[in-house]
Amino acid sequence: MKKQTPEALQQTRLRIIEAARDAFRVIGVKDVTMDSIARTLKMSKRTIYEVFPSKEELFLECIKTSIAQEDAVFAELEKNCENHLEYLLRAFEYRVNELAKCNAKAFHDIDAYPSVNAFFQEQYEARKAHSLTVLNKGIEEGFFRSNVNHEIAYFVGNRLPEMVIRSRLFDNVPIKDIFLNTVLCYLSGCVTTKGAMVMEEFFQRYETSAE
Repeated sequence: MKKQTPEALQQTRLRIIEAARDAFRVIGVKDVTMDSIARTLKMSKRTIYEVFPSKEELFLECIKTSIAQEDAVFAELEKNCENHLEYLLRAFEYRVNELAKCNAKAFHDIDAYPSVNAFFQEQYEARKAHSLTVLNKGIEEGFFRSNVNHEIAYFVGNRLPEMVIRSRLFDNVPIKDIFLNTVLCYLSGCVTTKGAMVMEEFFQRYETSAE
């Protein structure tokens, strides 16, 4: 096979990631094969393996790509929001809309890929400091209660929906609804009266846009 230029190789890499990410979201990771990705792209399986030696490596790269895109969106939101509670709510809205595109199987399959699990743990630690800064600024702005342990709040906000999904007790419940009934309900207990008014406006707008 003719060797690709660096530019062509990068384009091939991006095409593979995009196709794989769409497939993982729709039917889960376990049920996607390198053969099926190759068929979707009308590309040889050999070409895919030359770029990504294993499905785990490809899955990890899809996760990294999604998180990089999310980080860029969150950075822009933080610059443009009037306060840090609004920022958290809009960031939450973005994440929920993205997760609504996913099949719950994708979450159940993560445990089979150690490198992906390790990467999520790294991200949890890497994002903690900034998240605690956001919560502390929210206290200064009068939106969050000062007597809440924000390390616990960060843990619950990240881990609770994940635990609910992985329990498989609510497989018939859309992922979007799981997040609404875990993260936002918990967050409601962390805000002041001033913050509760902002959250109520958010809930009303969110419910209206979902109809």
